[in-house]
Amino acid sequence: MATFNQIAFILQKISSTTEKTEERTIFLFNDLILLACERKMIGLYKYRLRAVFHACHTQVCEGDNLEREHSFYIRGSDGNGPSRCVELYTDTQKDKNDWVESICAVIEDCRANSATFGGKLKSSLSETNNNHAESRNCADCDSEFSLFYRGIKCGKCKRKLCKKCFGRYRTESKHNRICESCVKNMGFDTIRRSASAQSNVRQNVLAVPAQGKGVLHASKVKFRGSLGKVFERYFVVRNDFCLYSYNSCNDECALAMLPLPGCEVKLCGERFTFSLRVGSRRMYTITVEDEQNQLRWMAVLDLAANAQLQQSPDN
Repeated sequence: MATFNQIAFILQKISSTTEKTEERTIFLFNDLILLACERKMIGLYKYRLRAVFHACHTQVCEGDNLEREHSFYIRGSDGNGPSRCVELYTDTQKDKNDWVESICAVIEDCRANSATFGGKLKSSLSETNNNHAESRNCADCDSEFSLFYRGIKCGKCKRKLCKKCFGRYRTESKHNRICESCVKNMGFDTIRRSASAQSNVRQNVLAVPAQGKGVLHASKVKFRGSLGKVFERYFVVRNDFCLYSYNSCNDECALAMLPLPGCEVKLCGERFTFSLRVGSRRMYTITVEDEQNQLRWMAVLDLAANAQLQQSPDN
């Protein structure tokens, strides 16, 4: 039986379709992570359950939202149903670290107990994905396929997705097509780290100085996204295929990190401006100081988006 550990303070959940935010409360048990929202109608239960994650099937990933900088992902399943991913964010970096540590502790303890007692899990994430491959619904948005359209099967995760969730094709071969989510995560198993049972210390992937090693290009920029607010940040692209955002060039820790493979770079009509599209729902408009810097940024980002960056000669 699941034992209740603690209740989280209210966090904000970012919608995967509209980018709007909704309040969520996290309940942590010894083997379950529950996300709930508070009911507004009087006379009913106080909370409405919105998501269930089994700790052994769950991982916590670093956020990639350049606007909401204290974000993170909870990715996993309840052990029987489909895999899902929820994006959350807090008001401060301290709150984010505290809750990520708490969630990771539950995941580590659950996996350790499972290994100790030798209990077999009912299903795994890979089995869940295989079940989705045979489904008549999209594995991400759950939209139903038609009689003549059976979805697109990803060659990596083996899930069947609709055209919108699958993203743009990168090969004409049906057997080698890889969905947007898999392309984004390729090569980032060591970057977007989950809690590991082999380590009691969570590694902060944002703890990278702005002037550290592996810098391909860096400068002050102004950008805006779905919030419509203009941010001024110091952007750095490194040879790990990631874009790091800082307040200044002297910062020792990044505010946010965006994996670039799968992103799309395009020229904009505004002066010294270009766009960076992340998947099908998020786009940033970036403005730099001059044309030379604009061309340099677009070239570096385009190479990183196709995972073709080479290590700089100085490193």
